[in-house]
Amino acid sequence: MKPVWLALLLLTLWAGAAQAHTRSYSYSLWELDNEPWLLTVRINQYDLTRLQLHPAYSDDYQARVRQLVRERLVLTADGQACDLQLREVHLNTDGWVRVSGQPSCPQQDRLMIRSQLLLDAVSAHMHFVTVRDGQGGVAEKVLTETDNHWAFAGAEALPQAPQSLGSYWWLGIEHILSGWDHLAFVFGLLLLAGSLTQLAWLVTGFTLAHSITLALAALGQVQPVSSAVEALIGLSILLVALENTWERSGKPLLLPALACVILLALAGLGAPGLPALALLGVAVFVAAYFRLLTISAHAVRWRLLIVFAFGLFHGFGFAGILAEMALPEERLLTALFGFNLGVECGQLVVVVVLWPLLRGLSRRLPVEQLGTTAIAGLGTFWFITRALA
Repeated sequence: MKPVWLALLLLTLWAGAAQAHTRSYSYSLWELDNEPWLLTVRINQYDLTRLQLHPAYSDDYQARVRQLVRERLVLTADGQACDLQLREVHLNTDGWVRVSGQPSCPQQDRLMIRSQLLLDAVSAHMHFVTVRDGQGGVAEKVLTETDNHWAFAGAEALPQAPQSLGSYWWLGIEHILSGWDHLAFVFGLLLLAGSLTQLAWLVTGFTLAHSITLALAALGQVQPVSSAVEALIGLSILLVALENTWERSGKPLLLPALACVILLALAGLGAPGLPALALLGVAVFVAAYFRLLTISAHAVRWRLLIVFAFGLFHGFGFAGILAEMALPEERLLTALFGFNLGVECGQLVVVVVLWPLLRGLSRRLPVEQLGTTAIAGLGTFWFITRALA
């Protein structure tokens, strides 16, 4: 099989797997400490588009979102479904849809929360539940396809087993290993690095950058727009593949020029998921970066700079889980440390496994060509779909 066809086959298989395992999260906060009880549900608008739900194209958008929440997020008391009165649906500027309501139960014993939100569209979807009880306690649990319910005695008796450091560590590992966009970026770094020393510097820069923004976002110091962050993560993958192609094909001016033209065109046409000023800024950044690579004798240093810059965006992507969970302050630092440690461990495993594997395969197959083609296609797909969502 010719390398170009093998590359297309690899891209098709990888894209299919990535779509099947795309990271997807939603959140609900159940406040059972006062009467009436209150419920706040947060769902990413990008995820709702998987169900053909978009406020610009669905006349009955609010009604359908309320129906989705009412049917797929259920509270029961002693086996009987509780009534759920949902109010207006709000699409926030950060890309999240907020639905608020008031659950009411005939009795308040043997409560259970069951979630099947978005499982029809994304089998790997995770729903994060936070409950406040009548004693001032707070507990949280992650609901998945295989563990989709949470039972506890009642509104006055939450489980006294908060998430531990180890559980957040494992959540970080799951996040990086199921985050195909983050893995694609790390894979691009493996292809771009010319030696193990260069790889160590690139991965260190990426780690330092995403650790900074992960902490800032999780602690509430910054509030990035999720749709823009996700689009820029896709663009970072595409640009890593572009640099790899540009470097190995004699540094032609056409490739970075074409990238800048496309970014400027998108800024002019208007992309719902990414502001025009952001696209203009990225276009200027790309032009300046490739110019520096052309005239500088220290390309590796500049490459570390762009990896650090893109790592900042990936950190915002990592932080989405913790920032939306509304954890109490006394557990936030534990969650942040454990989650970040899990992300780093998962990333390290990927690097340790793939680096020798790629070096071995490169002796028989055009690994750089195949891998660059795959991540370029994925980066383009993620960037365009997220920017236009």
